[in-house]
Amino acid sequence: MSVTTAPPVASLPVSQAQLALWAEEQVDANLSSTGYFAVTLTTHDAGAGPTGRRLRAAAQAVLHRHPPLRSVLRYDDGALRQVVHVAADALRFTTTDVACEPGAERATAREWAARHESRRRWDLSVEPPIRFHDLRHGPGRRTIVFAVHHAGFDGRSKFLVARDFTEYLAGLVTGAPVDVEPLPHVMIPEAEPALTDEAVRYWAGELSDGREPMPLPSGHAPGVRGIRTTRTVELDIAHVRALRNLANRHEVSTFTCLVATFAQQLAWYGEPAPILAVAADISDERTRAVAGVQVNVVPMLVRAGDCATPAAAVREARAALGRMRRYRRVPFRSLLRGLPDDSASRLMTQCGMSFPRPPAGLALDVPGTTAHWDFFTPNTSSTFERTLHIRADWPVCRIRLDYRAENLDGAGADAMLQHFTAAVASLATADATRFRPAAAVAVPPDRTDTRLGQDPDSELAVAAAVVAGRSHAGPDNDVVVLGSVADEILAVETSAARMRAAELLFAADPGEIPDTARRLVGPADIVRAAARLRRGRALDLVVPGDQLPALAHLAQDAGSAFTISAYHQWGGRVAGILTPAPDPLEPPELELFGSYPASVRDAAGACLPANVPGTLVVTTPDGRSESTSDCAMVGATGVLRYLGPRRERLLRHRGFIDVALVDRVLHTCPQVLDAAVVRRRTRRGPTVVAVVTGHPGERAPSVAEVRAFLHDRLAGLDLPGQIEVRVSMPRDRYGSIDRPAMDSR
Repeated sequence: MSVTTAPPVASLPVSQAQLALWAEEQVDANLSSTGYFAVTLTTHDAGAGPTGRRLRAAAQAVLHRHPPLRSVLRYDDGALRQVVHVAADALRFTTTDVACEPGAERATAREWAARHESRRRWDLSVEPPIRFHDLRHGPGRRTIVFAVHHAGFDGRSKFLVARDFTEYLAGLVTGAPVDVEPLPHVMIPEAEPALTDEAVRYWAGELSDGREPMPLPSGHAPGVRGIRTTRTVELDIAHVRALRNLANRHEVSTFTCLVATFAQQLAWYGEPAPILAVAADISDERTRAVAGVQVNVVPMLVRAGDCATPAAAVREARAALGRMRRYRRVPFRSLLRGLPDDSASRLMTQCGMSFPRPPAGLALDVPGTTAHWDFFTPNTSSTFERTLHIRADWPVCRIRLDYRAENLDGAGADAMLQHFTAAVASLATADATRFRPAAAVAVPPDRTDTRLGQDPDSELAVAAAVVAGRSHAGPDNDVVVLGSVADEILAVETSAARMRAAELLFAADPGEIPDTARRLVGPADIVRAAARLRRGRALDLVVPGDQLPALAHLAQDAGSAFTISAYHQWGGRVAGILTPAPDPLEPPELELFGSYPASVRDAAGACLPANVPGTLVVTTPDGRSESTSDCAMVGATGVLRYLGPRRERLLRHRGFIDVALVDRVLHTCPQVLDAAVVRRRTRRGPTVVAVVTGHPGERAPSVAEVRAFLHDRLAGLDLPGQIEVRVSMPRDRYGSIDRPAMDSR
C-alpha cells in the first residue's frame, strides 16, 4: 500500500455547523456531541486475518485520505479554523482485551463504549474527531470501535470510513496494492443571500402568532444531564411493506411517509402544525466522497392537523419536504440571526429526524474474515431535544428515540416510540380510527367527599377533612389549614372527631411573631408557628397552593411527623388538594373534591395521551365540562399532575422557561427559602428573572451560587436570564407571592 504525502499542516476555514458544535462544547462539556459505530471481525484462518498492526495501518490510511478526520479546531488570527495534521500525528489507536463469549461481541462493545466513550470529554483543540479502539475478545475475534465527534463527523461519513477502512484492510490482508490518495478539502457552498432572506421571511411569518413549544410527553429528571436512548424497535414488516406501497402509489419516498407518520403523531399531542427538523445532507458531487461535517439543521413545518386521510398526510409531508430541500443550504445559524423571535431555536429543535442511508454498492467484505457492522448505535448529539432515528434495510426498518434527560424520562420516551409504531400502523392500513392513541383520563379517588358549599369556611373545612382522612400519622393527627377569607388570614384546625374555625396560627408566642394578624405571612413563619403549636405531636399543614414548593422543602427537615399539603383554588374557590410527590422535583399530585372526573385536553378540546401537558378540564356534577385556567397532565397510572397556571407556565425568553420546573428546582436548593420566577422588561427587552430569598439569620446565597445550582440541573434553554437575591419575598395581604409586584408586563 502506497501513501502519497501531503503538507504536514494546513489551516482551513470551518463551517457554521462546526462553529456551533465547537461553541456548544465550550459552554457545557456535558453536551459533548459524540457517537460511535463498530465492526466485529471474526477470522476463519488463524494468522491470515487482520492483525493489530494491519488494523492500525488501515486506520492511519483512513485519516490520510480524509483531511477533516485529522484536523483539530483552534483559533488562528482571531478566527476558529481547522488545523490539519499528518495522519501519523493525528492517529488515536488503542488496543484493549475485553473478553466475551462468541456471539456477545456487539453487546460487549456497546457496554464498553457506554463506560469509556459516551461520558469522555473531547478536547477539540488537540484531538481530531475520530478515535479507533481495538477490542480483543479472544482468538480470532475482535471489535473495532470508531468513536467520533460530530464537530468533524456526520452520519453520512460512517459509511465512507467503513468502506475505505475495509478496502485498505483487505489490501493489507491479501497484499494487493492500494493507492491512498488524500481527497481535496472543498468548502460546502451556502445558499445565496436572496434565498436566505426568503427563508427568513417564510419562518418569520410562521412564527408571528406567538407560537409556543409543542406539547410533548414529559417527565423531567432535573440533575440528570445528557442524552439517553430507548431500546431499538423493529417495525412490523407487513406495515413497512404497506407503507412502501403507499409511497409508490403517491410517487414519493418512503421517508416522506415516515415524516407524515411522525407529524401525525405530534398532531395527536395537540400540535396541528408541528415543526420537524432534519439533519440534512448538503454534500455535492465535489465533496460527497469526503468524510467530515456536511450537514445542516433544516426545520420544516407540517400542517398535519388538516390531514383527515393518509393520502392527505402524505401530500402535506411531500410539500413540507419540498420546502426543506429548497432551504437546506441556508445555514441554521444564519436563519436564527435573521428571525426576530429569540425563542426560534427552541421551537425548531424540539423534534428531529435522522434517516442515514448507506451508499449503493457498499462493499464491506475482508477476505478470510466475517465482518458484522453496527451502524445503528447510540450517540450523545444534543442538537434536538428528541430525535427519532430510523435505520432501514428494506423491508426491515428499525427505530429508536434519543432524548435529553432534562426534558423527558424513560417512560415518556418509550411511550413516544410506541405511539410512532401505532401511527405507522394507522398510515399503512389507512385506518382513520387508529389515528389517535388512547386518551388519558384522571382516575377519581375511591371515596365520597362532602360537596363544597358556597361558604369559604366550609371549603377549607372540607380540605382539612380530606387531609385528616388520609393522614399517614394516624387518626389523631392534627391538621392545620391556613387560608384567606375576606381580608384576614384564618386557620382551620381539625382532628379525627372535631372541627372548629379559629385564628390558630396567631396563638403563637407574640414575642416571636409580633403583630402576626396584620403582617404578611411567609413560609418560615408558618413552619415555625405550626411547629411551636404542635411541638412533639404529628401535624399536617395545608397551605395556599403557591406556597407548596417552599414548605414541602422545609418540611423535609422537620421529620416524618410533619407533612405538607396545599389547597388548590379554581374559579376563586377551593377545589382540591395538592400533595407533593416523593421526589420534590416532580410535579405535585392534584386531587379534586367531589370525585369530579378530570381530563387534560388540547386547544381543540381533544383528550391528550398520558404525560402530555394541556388544559385541565373538569366535569361538574351536572355533567358540564368546564375548562380551567390550569395546566396539568395525567400520569400513566391516572394520577393528575399539576403544572401551574396555564398562562404563566411558560415564559418566553431565549427559549421558553418552564416556570413550575424552575420553581421546584430552586426550592430544592438548601440555601433558598422562597423563590418566584417572573418576566420583567429591561432595556434589552423582556427577560425571565428568578427571584430568591435566603433563610433568616443565615447568609443569603450569591447570584453565582444560585446560577451554578440551576446550571447543574437544567438544560441551558431553561435557565432564567437574570437571578435576583432579596431579603424578603413580596406578598399580598393573604400571604401569597405578589407576582405582579415583580412582573412589569
